[in-house]
Amino acid sequence: MITQEQIEESEYLNSKVDYWSAEVNSSRFSTYPNGLVVERVRFSEEYQEVERQLNFWFRRLREFNSTLTNKQKKELNAIFRRKRLLKKILT
Repeated sequence: MITQEQIEESEYLNSKVDYWSAEVNSSRFSTYPNGLVVERVRFSEEYQEVERQLNFWFRRLREFNSTLTNKQKKELNAIFRRKRLLKKILT
């Protein structure tokens, strides 16, 4: 059985990963037509910091997920699916 604390931790980590992923894919970074970030941008301090943050939060999320059993992961996914569906219905 998944606890409320685990649900909240997962939501928090997922929100951080989503935020930093959006930052990495931000239109403020120049990209090639295929979507890859231009080399000069990839070596900039700003981009590298954003990428470091994404990697940090993604690693934390993976570590958290590795502590869950398969049953808990399924419960968590079901909870998130219900929340997304409810949000979609309400908007």
